[in-house]
Amino acid sequence: MANSLKQEILDELDKSYNVDYDFLFDPGHGYFALAGSRINLFKDSSRWAIVFEKSGFSNRAGRLEIELHYYGNCLSNLDRAGLDDRFVCNGKFIELLKVDDICHNSEGEYELLNPVIKQVEINGETIQICHDINKYKELGIEAYRSKPGIEDFVRYVWETQKDALLAKEKDLRTCLPDDLPILGVIDEWYHDEQIPYEAKPSDFETYQLIADVVAEGDLNLFKPSLPPNNHWRSWPESGGI
Repeated sequence: MANSLKQEILDELDKSYNVDYDFLFDPGHGYFALAGSRINLFKDSSRWAIVFEKSGFSNRAGRLEIELHYYGNCLSNLDRAGLDDRFVCNGKFIELLKVDDICHNSEGEYELLNPVIKQVEINGETIQICHDINKYKELGIEAYRSKPGIEDFVRYVWETQKDALLAKEKDLRTCLPDDLPILGVIDEWYHDEQIPYEAKPSDFETYQLIADVVAEGDLNLFKPSLPPNNHWRSWPESGGI
């Protein structure tokens, strides 16, 4: 039973490789400056779900947001996408803050923090805005301009008040049954940059282990041999387009 369920889970994850609008965690995406990430696992005797979560700055949308990507055998409320809505999309997007609410929008200053703004609310959390570039550098955030930008700020928030960038349970359950129990979360893992564009998730240890955990209902089975690299520092090129 566990082996067949593991294969079912891996087959679902592999849809990110060969099915349109089935998305997987992509930490290096050129249009998204990565800040935070998490994998949320849900399971009972017959149902399962995996929700991949990442937060950061979406430069095309001009906002801070959380992206959620759903896999499972009990999903609902998924959106349609593509020409004539021919595809089912496994993604949901939660707006946290518009760039214009916190940054200059004039030429030469665009996406730099506005020093007049001292405080902002994100996801129910009050955030004191830091304008001291040295405070960012102390956290390893190497701003490429002389003043903090929006991508620096969202990473600063992750390092100092990460709850503001994590999805609330009600948001995670947007496409899940209300009574599906939480199995646990994974906060650190290894992601190969070939996934999902050049290789299938099932070809790699991380996703084999995730399938084991969900199939067996045991978070202790997640014992990777590879060092984690899902932190934003490992993907400096993210959001660079």
